[in-house]
Amino acid sequence: MWIEFLDFIHYAAKRLKLKTLPNVKSTSNTKYAKVSKSYGHFDPNTNTIVVYTGHRAMPDILRTIAHEL
Repeated sequence: MWIEFLDFIHYAAKRLKLKTLPNVKSTSNTKYAKVSKSYGHFDPNTNTIVVYTGHRAMPDILRTIAHEL
C-alpha cells in the first residue's frame, strides 16, 4: 500500500510544484475518524499529513492525500 502512496505523493507534488514533501502517516484507528470527523488533516507545524485508511478504498485515500497536499 505504501508504494502507491509514495508514487502518488511524488507525482502530485511534482504536478503541484511543491518544494518540499510532507511526511505522511496513516492510521486505521476508527476513533481518529470519529473524533476528528475527518479522513485526514495536514499539520503545518510538523509538515505532516495524517490520513485515515481503515475500511477505505485506495482511490478515496489518495483523494484525501491530494486534498491535503
